[in-house]
Amino acid sequence: MAMRMTTVRLSEPLYRELQRMSELAGVSIAQWLREAAIAQLNFEKGVEWGRQQALSDPNTASAPDPAA
Repeated sequence: MAMRMTTVRLSEPLYRELQRMSELAGVSIAQWLREAAIAQLNFEKGVEWGRQQALSDPNTASAPDPAA
């Protein structure tokens, strides 16, 4: 799989926290950020899946959206 490169600008405190977290995980900051991005995307997909399930359920179709 081809990889794309991007630049991320971070404040010094945020960089130090990412460095600490990545060291605890035993990975590079770049790898930690990749895995965090994947986790966030999966979370968003799960939220969307749940929203679609609620819309397709006749018992919840008339219920108001709590996020709205």
